[in-house]
Amino acid sequence: MKRFFLLATLYCAGTFSIAQSSRQDKNKEVVIAAFNAMQKGDLNTAFKDYDNTIMVSGNGGAKPISLGLDSLKIYTTANRADWTKAFPDVNQQLVAVAADGNYVMLYTKSSGTWKNNFTIWQPSGKSYQMSDVSIYKFNDDGKITEVQRIMPMIAVMDQVGEGGEFDINKAGYALLAQKKYKEAIEIFKLNVKLYPKSSNVYDSLGEAYMVSGDKKNAIENYEKSIQLDPENTNGKGMLAKLRQ
Repeated sequence: MKRFFLLATLYCAGTFSIAQSSRQDKNKEVVIAAFNAMQKGDLNTAFKDYDNTIMVSGNGGAKPISLGLDSLKIYTTANRADWTKAFPDVNQQLVAVAADGNYVMLYTKSSGTWKNNFTIWQPSGKSYQMSDVSIYKFNDDGKITEVQRIMPMIAVMDQVGEGGEFDINKAGYALLAQKKYKEAIEIFKLNVKLYPKSSNVYDSLGEAYMVSGDKKNAIENYEKSIQLDPENTNGKGMLAKLRQ
């Protein structure tokens, strides 16, 4: 009898291990398909396995925020358009993918040259190269519920940017990535004082207030940003989410 129970236990453990491995392989396939679709600009396919309550952190160690799928699509569409216009030769390659439990890690390398305006910033003509890891979290239904990029975008801007408003903003985002929200807000407020006609500085201050939990001030600054630049689709997407 003891032998029977031992064999049954080993069988169940083996079955669970196989099922877990199969689920992890499936999750990896989903992430790879989403990556490939994103490279082609097919956002509907890229987001088809995202949960409606998706949480995203695109700034290194910044606190993930719940954008919701519709807001994420709006933000990604606008950001992708701005980025590919500014870096027309942008190239992103999949290097490796790994799974552990409900998580999938995607290792990528990217490069590009800043040739055209990026929102209000003038191109520097400089190039960047960056390695990054994106971490995807799945629920038991096989839907992606959270995405986090390890490398903040300031890693790109460190290589291609230059001076003034840009460098102050970069310092603010560095603090934001460390979850030093109060200090980051003060840096962004300084940028607002120095560059009051810049839509971007209000957008950044609005983001800092948003991730710190100050909804009122976040809305106020995003509104100011849009007032200065009615084409600020990122700000419009964030406002829509904040007003829900």
